[in-house]
Parts: sequence; C-alpha cells; structure tokens
Amino acid sequence: MEPIVGLVRPIDMEDEQNESPSLPGWVEDYFAEQRAYWTALRDGGALTPDQERESIRRAVRGLVGDNEAQS
Repeated sequence: MEPIVGLVRPIDMEDEQNESPSLPGWVEDYFAEQRAYWTALRDGGALTPDQERESIRRAVRGLVGDNEAQS
C-alpha cells in the first residue's frame, strides 16, 4: 500500500519545537519573579523545601478559591 503523500508529512523535530506557542512576556516575567522569590526564601534558609511546598500549595489554593468566589 502506498502512503497518501498529501496527508502524510515527515516530522521534523526542530520545526515542531519551534512551532510551540510561547507564553506572553508578562507571564514569563511573573514566573521569573516567583522563581526568584521562592529561591531566595529557600536558599536563604527562611524555608525548608517542605515548608516551601506547603506555602506554594496554600498560595495556589487561595488563588483557586478567589477565582471560584468570583464566578
């Protein structure tokens, strides 16, 4: 059986990676700020890794709760 050339295209992994959507700049900036904040707390000894995870969980729960209350 011959392949249907019009429907099948070879996959170029480099092109596939380049076509992936990127986040808006403000989102990337926010994530960078959050990484720096949590890294400073953890590396500065203010939080243990377990405390960091729990703090992030509480913050995320608060965000989810705020969004559900506004709906």
